[in-house]
Amino acid sequence: MILMQVHEQAKAFLQKPEDHMQGLNLINSTNLDYFSPQHQAEMLNLKAQFFAALGDSDAGVWPCQSARFATKRNDSIANIHQFSC
Repeated sequence: MILMQVHEQAKAFLQKPEDHMQGLNLINSTNLDYFSPQHQAEMLNLKAQFFAALGDSDAGVWPCQSARFATKRNDSIANIHQFSC
């Protein structure tokens, strides 16, 4: 499954500071339209982790946005991620 490959590769990039930009580029170049809303939210959460690792001061907003996005797309997954927004 492509999602798992991208997800695992991104997680590996997250482990090495010198690979953070490459991981962010991987997520940015992935067409999330092919994934379910839940998987899209997971990818956006990973994106937030990369922004935080790169020192983006707005990184804390991303998990909330990904959870809201997933909730809008599919109410049945509204409780998957619990963030304090």
